[in-house]
Amino acid sequence: MLNVLSGSDENDPWSCGREWPQVQIRTEPQRHCEQLSAWYFPRMGNPRLADDVASLCTRAVQFLSSRGMGINNNVETLDWGIDASRVVMRSLMSARMSRFGAAEQARMGGGMRTAIAQGEGMSARDVKQAPIVRAQLFRSVQKLLAEHPRLLSPT
Repeated sequence: MLNVLSGSDENDPWSCGREWPQVQIRTEPQRHCEQLSAWYFPRMGNPRLADDVASLCTRAVQFLSSRGMGINNNVETLDWGIDASRVVMRSLMSARMSRFGAAEQARMGGGMRTAIAQGEGMSARDVKQAPIVRAQLFRSVQKLLAEHPRLLSPT
């Protein structure tokens, strides 16, 4: 994998031979936090968070804020499209795996068999609605980013 990322390698058949542009990395950190703003989502699509992670993130947000970054807490419960993503992934997986019979599926892991069964159980309405939900999510995130171009979240 590293060879693929770093360019072609005649001894590596997976190497794609693509040259990546050199990236200039600052030797000194940027010091203009006062010109920046961000949303902080304590729980972005995940209701659980370890206490030590929450504490670390709180300290990081306080640090950025003390340096002048405009931090805007967003505690709204937003639909991050988790269910819609699950519908898309499971329905597509069941469609791809439908070519395998019971004997082949029996050799698959339990998680794969469960995902296939869940996909087969998706309603046509849910499958049709999922891309619309995802498009709505995209538009709502665009609106958030228009207000503050950064999203900070531990989840």
